[in-house]
Amino acid sequence: MTSQLHNKAFAALVRKLARKSCHSRELRATLLRYGFSEEVIESALKRAQEAGFIDDAAWLQNIIAQLSSRGKSNLEIRAKLSMKGIPQSEYSHFLPREAESLSVLIQKKYPCLLEAETTREARLKALAALSRRGFSRTQIAEVLAL
Repeated sequence: MTSQLHNKAFAALVRKLARKSCHSRELRATLLRYGFSEEVIESALKRAQEAGFIDDAAWLQNIIAQLSSRGKSNLEIRAKLSMKGIPQSEYSHFLPREAESLSVLIQKKYPCLLEAETTREARLKALAALSRRGFSRTQIAEVLAL
């Protein structure tokens, strides 16, 4: 009976991973919602890690790179990962320099900030949008001064 339960948990975990790549904490939460015990969950997670289905470090690097390339601030990235229940100690060393994300975002969405003939109103509007995204005014000023 217990081996059947372990196999069911592992199968549920594999189905979840087939749909989308996940951190082991997300998978644990999913299996808990399905009603599996901690022992069964640990067994399924260990089996998946041994099979190479779960690599939390690679997943964190990938998700942070994706979010950063979309111009997300470190504040937004931290918020997204904390909503998934991932402690900052696991990913803080993967966070990019804030200036890199900000430069990418300015070039993609706010090129008006780089143009000399931009009106004051348009400039203030773009700066306010960057502030709302979690970039500080000092960071914005540093990047624009480059």
